[in-house]
Parts: sequence; C-alpha cells; structure tokens
Amino acid sequence: MTNPHGFKLFLETDLVEIKSRGYLYGHERSGARLVYIQNSDDNKVFVITLRTPAFDDTGLAHILEHSVLGGSRKYPLRDAFSEALTGSLQTYLNAITYPDKTMYPLASRNMTDFYNLVDYYCDAVFFPRIYEDPFIFLQEGWRYHYPSKRGPIRYNGVVYNENLSFQAIPEHILWSESVQAIFPDTHYRFDAGGRAERIIDLTRTAFLDYHRNYYHPSNAYFFVWGDLAIDELLERLDRDYLGQFQKKSEISSLEVQNSFSELVIKRNVYALDDRKRAGRQTLMGLNFVTGFTVDPEQRLAQGTLENMFFTSEASPLKKVLYERDICHDLWGGYDPNYLQSVFCFFGSQLRQNWHLKFRRTILETLTELVKNGIDRAQLEAALHTTEFELRESDPGHDPQGLFYADLCYQSWLYGGNPFGHLAFEPCLTALWRKKDSDYFERLIRRLFLENTHTALVVLTPQPGLVEQERRKTCRSLAQYKRRLSEHAKNELLEQTKTLLERQTTPDPPEIIQDLFHLPMTSIKPSPDLQIPQIAFAADNRLFIHRNDQNEVVYFHCYFKADGLTFEELCYLPILAELLTDVRTEQHTFSSLATQLQIYTGGISVRPIVLPLEHDHSGSQIYLLVLARTLPHNINPMFELLGEVLLTSKYDDAIRIRHLIRSILAELETAIRTGYEVVPLRLISYFSDRGAIKESLNGLSLYYFLRELESQFERKFDELRLTLERLQRKLFTRNRLTASISCQEPEFAGFQQAYSLFAEQLPVDQAKPAPLIITRPLANEGLMFESLINFVARGYNFRQLGYEYHGVMQVIKNYLSLDYLYYAIRSKGGAYNVSFMLDRFGTMLALSISDPRIVKTLKTFGSIGPVIRGLSLTQSRLNRFIIGTIASLDLPMTVLQRTEYENEHILCGVSMEQRQLEREQVLSATVPVIRAHAELIDAVMKQNAFCVLGNKKQIISHRQIFSTIQNVFGKTARR
Repeated sequence: MTNPHGFKLFLETDLVEIKSRGYLYGHERSGARLVYIQNSDDNKVFVITLRTPAFDDTGLAHILEHSVLGGSRKYPLRDAFSEALTGSLQTYLNAITYPDKTMYPLASRNMTDFYNLVDYYCDAVFFPRIYEDPFIFLQEGWRYHYPSKRGPIRYNGVVYNENLSFQAIPEHILWSESVQAIFPDTHYRFDAGGRAERIIDLTRTAFLDYHRNYYHPSNAYFFVWGDLAIDELLERLDRDYLGQFQKKSEISSLEVQNSFSELVIKRNVYALDDRKRAGRQTLMGLNFVTGFTVDPEQRLAQGTLENMFFTSEASPLKKVLYERDICHDLWGGYDPNYLQSVFCFFGSQLRQNWHLKFRRTILETLTELVKNGIDRAQLEAALHTTEFELRESDPGHDPQGLFYADLCYQSWLYGGNPFGHLAFEPCLTALWRKKDSDYFERLIRRLFLENTHTALVVLTPQPGLVEQERRKTCRSLAQYKRRLSEHAKNELLEQTKTLLERQTTPDPPEIIQDLFHLPMTSIKPSPDLQIPQIAFAADNRLFIHRNDQNEVVYFHCYFKADGLTFEELCYLPILAELLTDVRTEQHTFSSLATQLQIYTGGISVRPIVLPLEHDHSGSQIYLLVLARTLPHNINPMFELLGEVLLTSKYDDAIRIRHLIRSILAELETAIRTGYEVVPLRLISYFSDRGAIKESLNGLSLYYFLRELESQFERKFDELRLTLERLQRKLFTRNRLTASISCQEPEFAGFQQAYSLFAEQLPVDQAKPAPLIITRPLANEGLMFESLINFVARGYNFRQLGYEYHGVMQVIKNYLSLDYLYYAIRSKGGAYNVSFMLDRFGTMLALSISDPRIVKTLKTFGSIGPVIRGLSLTQSRLNRFIIGTIASLDLPMTVLQRTEYENEHILCGVSMEQRQLEREQVLSATVPVIRAHAELIDAVMKQNAFCVLGNKKQIISHRQIFSTIQNVFGKTARR
C-alpha cells in the first residue's frame, strides 16, 4: 500500500551505512511530513519537530516547549510531563529548543508504552491546556511573585530562572553574541532560548498566538525509528490527530542572510567576580557563514577541518596561538544547525585589545596552509577521525534513533533530502580520493580567506555586572509596586496564592489512573545482564565482552592508584590530561597526535574512584585508560598505547602550562554550570571517597591547579618529577585490570596483541602506604557572579549505620518527580530538582538554577516527615515502581555497557545483589517506604549542605554557613 491512512509515500531507499531502510511520507490532509527509518532496534524513537523561528529575545519558543507538555486535552493534569516520567518505561523523554526548531523526542522499548507516549506527545503539542489554564504560562515562563503585602515583588518562573543561570556562563554569551553578529537580518539574530531581561516582556496573548500559528501539522516534521509496525502508527496518527487538521500554506520560513562585504566587529561584556583577574579574561570569536547545511559532502569536509583544527593537539592553529601566547584555549568548529552553516574559532583568556591580533594570527596560519599545503599526515588523521565517528555513531546517553534524527533534520528542515546525511559512504569515499589533491586547501581559501561573511565578537569582563543588574531589577520592581493600586496589588496577591495552591494540589487519583496506563506485567522480572567472561593472567585480570553492535574495538586499562599520597592524587588529573598530549621517546606531541588519529578513535585517560560493596567507607582509585580502534588497527593501537604509557616526557614547560590552563578553563565553566560541582563538594564533607573524587574533578582541583599555574615557573621541576614518578609507579602489570569489547572473530588477534602489550609493562614491588585524606570545610557558601543558586543537602546513610534497600530507588523516583518537583521546581521556580542516592550510601537532594536558598534547604529537611506520612494507592505506587524500573533498564551503547559491567565487578556488586535490588523495587509497599523515613531524617539532621551562587543571598544568610568564599576570588571566612 503506497497511500496508507492518508499518507503518501514519496521516497523509499536503502540506508546501507546504518543497516536500515528509509521511507518519506506526506500526510495529504494536514500537510504533515514523516520519515520512518526501519531497522531492528527495539528502542523505538518518535519525534515531533516544528520549525519555530524567533522574532524577539523573549524566549517564546523555549517557554512553549516547557508549557505544552504540562497538560493537554486528554491529559488534564497539573504537570503531565512529570506523570509521564513517573509511570512509563520511557528510555528517553524530553523537549529541546534550537535556534529555528523545537523538538519533542521520546523513546521506549515497550510497544504499549511507546504508543501511550506518542499519544501524549501528539495531544500535548497540538491540543495543550495553555488556552484554558493561564497558570501554565505563569509557572513555566515568568510572573510577578507577590506572596505577601509586606514583601517585595519579584520575578519568578522556570524558564526565567534557567536563563539567569546562562548569564553566568561567558561561553554561552559568546556563542549567542556570535550568532547574532553573523545573522543580523534574520530570525537567528534573536535568542530562541530567551534572555532574562526580555522574557518579562512576553505577554500571554503573544504566547498563545505563536502556538496557533506554528503548532500545526503543516509545520511539523515527524521522525520515527526502530522495529515497529509503521502501518499501525500511521493509522493512529491519522485517526486521532492529523485527520482533524486542514493543510495550510507555508507557515514558517527562514531567511537567508545576505553576505557581508567586510568584517563586522561586535563587542559585549560578561560578569567577572574579581577585578584582579580582569587582565587576561577576554573571550573572542571569529565566525564565518560557510554555505548551506543541506550539502552532505560539505558537511563531512567541514567536519574534517574541525577535527584538524580543534580535535587534534597537532592542530597548526593551536600550535601558533599557544606558542605566541595569544590565547590559553582554542575551541569551536562547524555547526550545521542553521539554514546557513557556521564555522567558529573561539579563544579564551586573551588580552582586551588583542582581537585583531587573534584574527590576524588565525588567517595568517590558514594562509600558510593554503600556500605551502596541509601536512598530509595531519589531513589523513583528520579524515580517519571523521570516518571513525561515522562508523562508531556513538550517541552518548541519547537513543541511537535520536542521533540520526538530528542528522535528518540538518538537511530535511532546510528543504534537502532527509536521508542525505545518513548515506555517507559516497561522500566519504570522495573525500578520501581528494585527499592528495588541493581540495582542502581550496576549501580553506573559500571558507575563510576569501569569505567576507565574517564577524569578530569580543567579550570583555566587567566586575560587578551581576550586582548592577540585580539592583536595576529591584529598582524597576519597586517602582512597579509603587504604581500599582491597592486593587491591583490584591489581584496580584490572589494570583500568587492561587498559583501556589495549584502547584501543591495533587491531581485526582481517578484521572491519573487511566493515563499512561501500563500493567505491571510489562516489567521483566530480571535485569538485562551481559556479564563478561573473565580471564586470568599471572599478574592481572581481563574482562572479555562481546560486541555485536558495531565494528569498534574498546580496550580499557584500569590501573590501581593505591599507595599514593593525597598530594600525589591531586596530580592524577594532570597526568591524565598530559599523557596523550606530550612528546614520547619516538614522537613529538604533534606527530603522536597524528598517529593516534590515524590508528585509533582516540586514547582517553581519566581518574575514577569506585566504592566497595563490602566496605562502605572504603574505595578504590584507578587511572582508567580507554583506547578505541577498528579491528585492523589493533596492533598499532597497542604499540602506541605502550609508547604513551611508558615513554611520555614532561619537559615541555610551555605546552604543559597551556594544557593546565585549558583544564582550568573547563573547570571554571563546570563551576559556573553548577550541577556537577555542588554535589561533589557536598559529598567531600562527610566521605573519604567523596573527598578523593572532589580533589580529582571538583573545586579542590580547580584551586590546586590555579595555585600551580600562578607559580608555574617555580613549581615546574617539582611537577615534572612528580609526573615521572607517577608514570613509573602506576603503569605496571600487577596494577592492571583490563577489558576488551569486540566482535567474536577479533578475540584471538586481540589476545595475542594484548599479551605482548602486558609483557612490556614492569612489575611494581612497592608496598602501598595508607592514604591520609584532607577534607574541605563543611557547609560552604560558594559565591560567584550569578543571580541564581545551586543548593544541595545530604549525607551518607551507611556511615550512620543504615543499609541499602532497593525500595530507596522508588523513594528517589517519587521525590524527584513528585514531592520535590512540585515544591522546588513548580512552586519555587527552580529549573530542576533531583534526589540522588546509590547503594553505597550517598543520599542528597539538589536544586538547579534556584532563586531560593533557605526555603529550599528547609524543604529538603522536610523529606523525612513527608515519607513518614506518605499515602499512595496501589495503582499510584505501581506508577512509581514502573518509572523506577525504567531508570534501571535504560539501554546502553557498547561502551556504556562495557564500563557499567566492569565497574560492578570492580566494586564487588554481584549478579545476585542486582537481582535482589530489582525484586525489592518490584515488591515495594507503602509501609516499607514509610519505614525509611527514619533513615532520611538521620541523613538530613546531619545538616550538611553546600550552596553555590548569588553573592547577595549567601551573605544575607551568612549565619547558616560554616564558611563563605568567593569561588574565583579571595576566600572570606566567617
């Protein structure tokens, strides 16, 4: 049947590269478009994407993205999205705002669940409750928050507060300013995510009008992926949704930006915490518009240039910029998520007036590449990286189908073939054939040297900017309050009261019961386990995993790092960063980087800290070395790995200082982002394991590296000797536990190469010394230039004498998606909130982009009584059980599964314990949940917390903190 259920089939094609078959449909009545990619993947993906251009900086598209999922015609709940997360077997459920589109993706491995979620998303997108319920806009967008006549009026709202956190991240501001600079006459000049100072200009009328205009099937691009009966899905879509609409003429369009005749220079400022640091804190972006996104070969070619310029430490640009000390870090690349593609060069830690020097150095270096020719080994290495990425197609934590949906939209949304970027083999072959011609030199000349469509963005620091903005907002709100009549104030008080009541009033159980219904029989009684085979050698263990998903070989080396002093541990992240980025006995760092790109998909190194099941206070530290390659390169991969581990040299002071500065820049961004740093800092107060992890990847590492960099000349010899000592001590055969993941025919060749590799490693005879842990002070207020906060509170329950039980995972699901979700996110306006715990004792609550501190800490402290008084029907409890199992059964990539199983073995968690955990989740009852209130009370009564964020709020609540400090400035203790 070529026209099933109102859909006309326009194109059918084999997609050999991804072992799939593609179908392109159009729904004749409504004008909707649909791509189906058929394959054997049981993790089915469904995406509704709408083209949503921005017309101002109010974040309208972003606020709609949050709002439509909050409740709909068939799902009249106070927050349907939370309910969908709570009680489904979803493997992915999200909504994402891009510069010109809004995506609503979902995924599930259970067919009933998949259709439940498809129904919810379609109903939410096309028939949301935003028209009937004005409070959805007030909650998700912005509102005047006025709970008391005696108090001030404040702005609040989830998206508003999310955007306040973005203002603290200079890299986000730089990117936003760069897009605005190169697209000044198109929709792209506006920030689709919104800017906080403009979000408050958005009216509900404009909000609703935008939905009426753009949320129509004629403006929709549906994407479907996986193993399913497409005929049934098409029938449901036509019958329940698309058949109710009439096709409209083109709803949305994207303008082409006319090329510039000359360079545009744009300046702006960002907030800096410390005036003393302002000297070399300028960020710059040299940006080019490089053509149209729909061209598959251009996409791969520009991606290859990105790999050569940024992925490789052999980059000719990095070499020149770092040697001349123009910038401390260089990043950027090719972005195809626009009608016209963008290529950017970003530099950080420049001097304020060096913007022309930054641009001139880049263009001079590119000119030399064109004139003298690109180093063919570097070009070949970049092409290898491009090919490896295509063949591995690692989506990270996203479903595989969503990875390919993004590729489809990068062409389809702009009028191109939706399958153009998926059938990559012809383009890749063409680029390999052009490798030895002047194709890439001509490409550089066209894209950068002869391209006048370019903009240089300069972002300079301005100390005190956040406080200026805060005062400005407070003055404006105070004036607004003075202008209000008593009647208007009472109306605002009533609106605030009504919204708070709405946010704290549960939905009727009879409504929830029939929505997203999934029987408990849908749950598998046992987890999907892929336990590796374990082989033993004289000095080490080898975990063998079978990989049936792709051709990539993954090799993990876990080197035990016991016997190190705490100070030596602080050097582990530096060693991890430098190992593949310095010279060896056989190679310069540049030639080594090239060889690694040619023969591997990269060698990455990171320290990890794993807990021990049998010892709640103990841990094991490893330096994890991961190498990826294709089967025919196993032998050269091992040769390079042995060379790196045993012969790396740490005598290039200039290069090592640049790498340390690069780590510092990444850490500073992570600190400003907040959600990873704060839990780490909190756990370090009460746990040796936490203190170790924090020193390897948190604020303590940032302080250590900042001091090292500031005294680099004096401390370099000590640094070099320490790294050499760690290298000799760690990379030994008896410290090694290894892991291989590959296809079965490759096992024999791998084992032979592995034996040769292991034999060259020395044996360490030293006896480990006890590790003395240094912990930071507890209950810190960590201040930086931010208008928003990150708040965490918790402790380790096993240290308090309690044991882990699987029902805690159900409690986690309930608190994250129900009690804390409504109390902190909906009622308080935080962007997000989560309750975290693990079987090894860590338990904490975390709020992200939160306008409050003390109220949030009090809410966290009330969790025990809430659990003690919990009342749930069996059907409601079943929903939380189902959602918990979904979080435990997330599908994994080969790499994720390999590391997941390895770590369970290294931690000492048996298959029987994992099965017991699942059985405890499935047999959860309300009395068993309530019985854990005492444990949660004990955790929260330790009163251990950490707050990162707004200086004014932290100082005003200084009495609750043990210590207060400016994160990026001088420490101030109470």
